[in-house]
Amino acid sequence: MEHMLKLEWSRRDEPRGGWRADIIRFRANLERVLTPTLRAKVEAELERLHVTAAKAAAASFEPDAPRDETLRWTPDVVLGDNAGG
Repeated sequence: MEHMLKLEWSRRDEPRGGWRADIIRFRANLERVLTPTLRAKVEAELERLHVTAAKAAAASFEPDAPRDETLRWTPDVVLGDNAGG
C-alpha cells in the first residue's frame, strides 16, 4: 500500500516504474503464502495497514507536499485480485 500511495501522490514520472514493479513482486510473494486464514487477518487489519503505509509513504515526500492520506483500497485491490491498482 505504501507504493500504491506513492503512485497516487507523486506527480513525477520516476520512480513510478520501480514502484509498479515492486507492487507486482509484493503481490506475487503474497500469492505464494496467503492462505484464507491469513487473508482474513489482513482484511481485519486493513485500516491499521493503511495508516502505517501512509506514514511510510509520507516520509518520502516533503512535509508540505500535497497528499491524501484518507485514500483506501479494498482487500481485492491491495492483494491484486482485480485488474485495478
